[in-house]
Order: sequence, then structure tokens, then C-alpha cells
Amino acid sequence: MRFKLLILLALYSGLVNAEWSGIAFDISSSESDWNIENSLRQVRGAELSLRAEETTAPGLRIGGSIGQASLRIDVDASVADYDFDTRFVSINLRQPFKLNETWGLFAGMNYKFQSGSDSNEMNQADISWSEIEFYFGTSLRLSYFRISPLVIFQSVDGDISDDFGSYDFELDDPVSAAIRFDYFVEKTAFVRLEFQTGNSEGILLSFARQY
Repeated sequence: MRFKLLILLALYSGLVNAEWSGIAFDISSSESDWNIENSLRQVRGAELSLRAEETTAPGLRIGGSIGQASLRIDVDASVADYDFDTRFVSINLRQPFKLNETWGLFAGMNYKFQSGSDSNEMNQADISWSEIEFYFGTSLRLSYFRISPLVIFQSVDGDISDDFGSYDFELDDPVSAAIRFDYFVEKTAFVRLEFQTGNSEGILLSFARQY
């Protein structure tokens, strides 16, 4: 995990010095099922992040984000739930394909490393995981609005360690779907509302500007 984080930070330090073509602030809430040591557990999270990206010559968007999140994991009734405070850093690639003035396709990939701790006095715990996500979809632009349905494939690999041991976990089902609604308040600025369903369910509110 530490080796992955060092690679990610090295990449991210290069991105920080780039001339950004877009920036966004995201607020999200989600629920998903994790398989923790062959036991299905519900995970609820809330996240704040700052995201930025740069456009390369072929139109490929390369970016990154940093943020913080709270994470609650349901465990046995006899044991207090985990309540983690976490930090994360991520790298993302996104490629849009404009077919005409109103219709287009897009695909992308995100890699995130996240870690944090639960300071419960009865059971100190730490969590860390890496997450990789692939997605593709289509978008339709109508005046001030843009609608984008998409399919998401997600993999989570991590571990929790506490006073009683260490536990590996992964996402129970890698597939989910989402739909995005963008409202352009200006030519280069929009507000996004995204709804996600499937194994990972949630809502995202985003404020974005493109340059």
C-alpha cells in the first residue's frame, strides 16, 4: 500500500504544476456493500473533494483530486460500528468523443488511494484501500442542459486493522450505473447532479468550471 501511495503522490505532484483546463468541487453521499472476510457489510460514506484536469493535444483529459471522507461500516450487533475519518488522493483519465453538436460518447478511468482511522476508545482501528474505476457513457446536450447516462465498473481492495486483528475487504458487486444532469449557468460553468444505482448507490453534487 505504501509503495502504491508513493507512486500516486509522485504522479500527483507533476499534475499540480500543470495549467488546468478545468476545476470542480464535489460533494457526495453513498451506500455500498463490502465483502469483509466473507461477510457482507453495509458501508455508508460522505465525501468532499477538489478536482482538476488538463486537456492534452489529442483531447485526453488528465487530472487528479484530493479530499476527505467519513465512512461508517456496519458490524456485528454486539460490536460498535466503525466510524472512519479518511483522506484520499486520486488520478483520473477521461476521453470524450464528440459525434455532433448535441451528442457524444465518453470513457474514463480513476485510481484512488484512501486511508484513515477510527478513534473509538474501545477499539482503535485503521483502514486503507485502493480503488480503480472504469466507466463509459453517452451524453446529450440540449440548450443549457446535458444528460449523461453511464455504466461503472469498480474494484476495491483494502484492509482494516484493529485491536483484534486484520481484515481484508473488497466490493461485493463491481457493476453500477449512473445518470448525470448538468445545468450550464455559463458557457464554461455548470452544476452537476448525479444519481448512482446498483451495488453502489449515491448522489453527487458538483460545481465545475472549464477553461
